[in-house]
Formats: sequence, structure tokens, C-alpha cells
Amino acid sequence: MLLGYVSLHVRVSNRAALNLYQNTLKFEIYDVEPKYYADGEDAYAMRRHLVQFAKEHNVEPADRESFFKTAAEVKKNKPSSSK
Repeated sequence: MLLGYVSLHVRVSNRAALNLYQNTLKFEIYDVEPKYYADGEDAYAMRRHLVQFAKEHNVEPADRESFFKTAAEVKKNKPSSSK
């Protein structure tokens, strides 16, 4: 299964965590999930794209060809299941 990113949720009020994830680890906010936590607080849904990270840090994956494929390429090359 190819995901291509790591995701996490952070309380909107948690400035220390937001600073760490956004500024140090380069996660991006892609959505706000209302009332995500039991106490009713909203959460930022955040992602860090793995291919971008690998390129920025010169990470050499074990299977370079499949790691750097785009989602469109993976979907196009996936065999269709027959009934």
C-alpha cells in the first residue's frame, strides 16, 4: 500500500506542537476537523509528504522506482480486479 505521506492531528490551541510540526518538521495543515477531541476542541489535520522529505534529505529508498512514482502512475498501473 502506497501512502506517500505521514499524517497527524494537533489541537488548534497547542502552539508548541504546531511550531514543532510546521517549522521544524515541515508538516502542512491540510484541514481543520471540528470538535475532533472529546472536550470539543478542533484539530488541525497535518501531513508531511514522504517523497518531498526524501528528496530534501537525500534519502535513498530501497525500491527507488516505486517510491518516487506519483499516485496517478500507481493508479494507472494497478491491475483491475475481475469478478
